[in-house]
Amino acid sequence: MIQTYLNQGWPKYMRKVAPIAKSFWPVKDHLRYRDGVLFMGERIIIPASQRQNVLAQLHESHQEIQRTKERARQLMYWPGMSKDIESAVGSCFVCACFAPNNQKEPLKPHEIPEGPWQKVGVDIFEQDNRSFLLVIDYFSKYPVVVSLPDKTARTVIVKMKSVFARHGTPLIVVSDNMPFASQEFKVFAKEWGFEQCFSSPGYPQSNGMVERAIQSIKQLTHKVGKARGDLYAALLEYRNTPVTGLSYSPAQILMGRMLRSKLPITTDLLCPRIPINVRQDLQRAQERQKHFYDRTARPLKPLREGDLVWMQSNNCKERWLPAVVIEKCKQPRSYLIKNQDGRVYRRNRRQLKQRNQTPETTIQGNTTYNGSKGMFVNKSDAHVIADRKPTYVTSHGRPVFEPVRYTP
Repeated sequence: MIQTYLNQGWPKYMRKVAPIAKSFWPVKDHLRYRDGVLFMGERIIIPASQRQNVLAQLHESHQEIQRTKERARQLMYWPGMSKDIESAVGSCFVCACFAPNNQKEPLKPHEIPEGPWQKVGVDIFEQDNRSFLLVIDYFSKYPVVVSLPDKTARTVIVKMKSVFARHGTPLIVVSDNMPFASQEFKVFAKEWGFEQCFSSPGYPQSNGMVERAIQSIKQLTHKVGKARGDLYAALLEYRNTPVTGLSYSPAQILMGRMLRSKLPITTDLLCPRIPINVRQDLQRAQERQKHFYDRTARPLKPLREGDLVWMQSNNCKERWLPAVVIEKCKQPRSYLIKNQDGRVYRRNRRQLKQRNQTPETTIQGNTTYNGSKGMFVNKSDAHVIADRKPTYVTSHGRPVFEPVRYTP
């Protein structure tokens, strides 16, 4: 049809062009036919039957999308070539394995509590082959460090009870999943009347308060150990030092007074005083931090159920692995996803990249072959798995499903 138009002339209006040739209307003045080959200028027009093969050859060097487009535009043309290149390169498993991390999103800080010890963060860290439990108040930044003989849920619960007995039971406890998502810990939370809030697995920034405190405590203990000093005296001074940006120390905000230490102090300074405007000062500091952080951040597109994604992996050889979104969690920017092995994980949006939809070939009615996964998938089974709710969640944050029973 294109050859006919080139020999006899194109119609005056696009609506009179045959449907198969309408996509060439914008470039009709640059088309020519020579030696049985159709050209646009000096570039060869690739027929539809050969485009997949040409795309594979274009991406043989596994260059990024823009460079692949630039190379293609030197030699060839077909309508929608740029989109086809984006789809082909975007669904390439090899390129995904070596793709860079996502751009950071605008900061979403935790809401500042109304008062001290209403919301605390907890985590376990290692220092000098010893395990420690850190409990830190989100309002006063007051840290409590407890040595752990082991990291079982029962031991952690006992240590946390001793902390709560001194300072009171908080309303919310923020933590990662291990061992705080165990059944024993859920029973403890119900009995003591506090709500659990879990950070996204593999994304410590969502519990940034605790992570920063751990870095500070680790540095403090390392320095004190190097100097052969007294760790408890160092912790006492840490709690007496004003919080950055405020005029009050963690001890003053939590207890309303300074703590007596080795340093000389008058009796008047030890008298209790109620801190003023602490929440407003914390709010201003938080807004200032968000202002500077968001300068180089941009929001990522929200995901929907059924979206194909690349999941960030800790494997240095395969940094991104194919997966599919099952549902959006109640936690901000958090999703349940399923990988190729059928395992379900919870991940933060920053750990996920959208993956281009690849064509599926139907085999025997209900079974499809997924080219990106290189495997056969039964549609009815996938629907059953996607609609099921997890029986429980492991200590690593992985939901566990009851097996589907075979019904003859």
